[in-house]
Amino acid sequence: MEHGRSFTAVLDVSAREERWRVRLPYGSEEMHIFNGRPAANLVRSIAFLISIHLFEWWETKDRERQLAKLGERLE
Repeated sequence: MEHGRSFTAVLDVSAREERWRVRLPYGSEEMHIFNGRPAANLVRSIAFLISIHLFEWWETKDRERQLAKLGERLE
């Protein structure tokens, strides 16, 4: 396990005529994606995790201040 290591997935999102840059932080559990040649099922599960977090952010960004801070609206 990679203790103390983390990464941030930075995504540019275009939806409903809006553009956003969203930063989703991840910790040591997800760091295994960077260990050489990760298994295909690991890549799929982390991609799925990111898509779930992005969906949650989109649906709650107008109500949850902490989550809203993860995104910045682009012009």
